[in-house]
Amino acid sequence: MAPFLHYPSAQTSAMRESKRTEVYLLRACFLLASLVLAVVLAEAVLRIVGPPDGRVHLEAFAQYDPLLGWKISPNVSTRIVTQDYTTNVQYGPKGLRGRDHPYEKPPGVSRILILGDSMVDGYSVPIEDRVSEVLEAKLGPEFDVVNLGVSGYSTDQEMLMLETEGWKYQPDLVVLFFYYNDVWMNGERLLAGDTFKPHFDLDPNGNLVLKGVPVPKPKPALEDRFKLYALLRDAIKKAPALYSLAKLGHAAPPPSLPMPAGAGGTADQFRVYQKQDSPELARVWNITRALLRRIDQETKQHGGSFLVFYAPSRVELSAEEWSQSRIPATYDSAMVVNKITQICRSEGIPLLEPSRAFREAREQGPLSYAHDVHWTPAGHRLAARLVADYVQNAWHAQHSSSASVAVR
Repeated sequence: MAPFLHYPSAQTSAMRESKRTEVYLLRACFLLASLVLAVVLAEAVLRIVGPPDGRVHLEAFAQYDPLLGWKISPNVSTRIVTQDYTTNVQYGPKGLRGRDHPYEKPPGVSRILILGDSMVDGYSVPIEDRVSEVLEAKLGPEFDVVNLGVSGYSTDQEMLMLETEGWKYQPDLVVLFFYYNDVWMNGERLLAGDTFKPHFDLDPNGNLVLKGVPVPKPKPALEDRFKLYALLRDAIKKAPALYSLAKLGHAAPPPSLPMPAGAGGTADQFRVYQKQDSPELARVWNITRALLRRIDQETKQHGGSFLVFYAPSRVELSAEEWSQSRIPATYDSAMVVNKITQICRSEGIPLLEPSRAFREAREQGPLSYAHDVHWTPAGHRLAARLVADYVQNAWHAQHSSSASVAVR
């Protein structure tokens, strides 16, 4: 007799197939949930420890402002970690780094107000090594130095900062630190991406006309919203094979303008070193001239003095670095300093041009970082010494002369 053979029914096979599918789905859901959890945890860790890319993100310590575009948030602290330095920066109730200065000027004290961008904000150095603190220590208790530097600002925003906040401090001397990229940015309405800024145009009579206010609120870029994305993006850029794969299907970019690492900024901003003038370059230089003229006029109206400090870029200080950067012959390393010198001379604005002193001091050690164009503590100390020399000599003589005339 043949053995009894059991054949599963169609219903039994369907049940087994259904259970098998259910197991696969559960495993897939578990894997997906694990991946999502890993991404969330990685994002959380990156937000806690900060970006590993060495860049400084404005949103870490800045807030939206309808007139200025952004300003430093009050009572905020952050840790900045780059290839070159690690600093802990703290801002007080007025959004100023360092000690809080009352608006009311102490009796018998001369007050110096400093305007500038990230070079002046000085987040690349400890607070005690920053130009304003070193300057105050050099000048002694008869001077009070207030630093209103804000990362990313150009001359137009610095002027608006002076008009809305700076005059409250009743400064005797206003010092504006000028960097090459201020020229181009004085004509721009965007800092980068979707970060808008105020900007000025000139009317037919050459008067400044404020535009772009209220400034549109910025939309965070993908790398600002998600730190993990920024990490992966930078990792891909550093891997030639992955970067080439990522660029597949994208049209080849047009020939780029030079952008040496020793300058910072962008290729468009670096165009101000071009020998040949253009309508766009003429426009931004004319706006820059008008901004400096207005600051000078307003400072005199408030009974103070104005000084422009030209902060030379690292690449323009070194003929060797300029040559190694393969900058075309159509660019001139002295173009910006020559133009700002001509503007200040024709407008009667005192200019402190420290290129020679910076070149000589470079022989004793770096004044800016290897991967970052910002000043080292040595760079800040040198700038402070040069401003202190100006205050103790030229400004003091002028101030004393004005005071004696007033007494008569």
